[in-house]
Amino acid sequence: MSAPLPKPQASRCPFTVSTASEANEVFRNRQFQLPNIAPYLEQLQTASGKDLSCMIKVAHSSFMFQPAAEHQKLRGSVARFFRSASLAQWAPQIDQAIAESLDRLQDSEAPDLVRDVTDPLFVSLVQKILGLRVADETAFVKHCIDARGILEPLLPLRRIMQVQDAFRGIMASVPDASRYPISPEEGPAPLSQVLCDEAHLLPMHTDRKALVAFLSVSFHAVAESLALILLNTLQESRASWCDMAAPDT
Repeated sequence: MSAPLPKPQASRCPFTVSTASEANEVFRNRQFQLPNIAPYLEQLQTASGKDLSCMIKVAHSSFMFQPAAEHQKLRGSVARFFRSASLAQWAPQIDQAIAESLDRLQDSEAPDLVRDVTDPLFVSLVQKILGLRVADETAFVKHCIDARGILEPLLPLRRIMQVQDAFRGIMASVPDASRYPISPEEGPAPLSQVLCDEAHLLPMHTDRKALVAFLSVSFHAVAESLALILLNTLQESRASWCDMAAPDT
């Protein structure tokens, strides 16, 4: 006889964040944190008999769900990689990827900001900077969208399995450690290689591929948000474009 499924508890203090200042206050409040879902997933795996090992790895490797001490340790390791001086190594490749996306948009008979610019640019940059090897760009982007379900509360088991499949698809694009180190001719060392080199600095239970997958999902969400901002800007007057493009004074 299978064990009863654990019942997640809904929050008793719902609230809505509707302004940037409120969001900033929440993010800076040290008492604000999401519950660690890994123990719940482990209980659910036992009770359901389903293999949730990939989701458990993601939960242990995601900034969102880690205890404060592990979060700070992981954040420190990753933040060093994303410093301005470090990212400057990719400036020529980033500029080239942007130019190619703009050329694609200009040459398109039916231009689409997301299809012709946002998604191709996102895939190109995560391959270069994170070190991914994406075989199917369309499937990869869909996986990134589907994987966001991990942030939805009270998911049914069927939906959890779908989110796990999405993360598996993304993690399949993260090269094995044996792929590294890359040669200097291939460019700067991507995050995936740096995480291999600095594995001893990561919190316990952090899985390199799961971490890179979670970052990919997060970066795609940011890319979509920026695309919406750009779309809104393009719908404004020319004067608004010039004002936004002008250097700060």
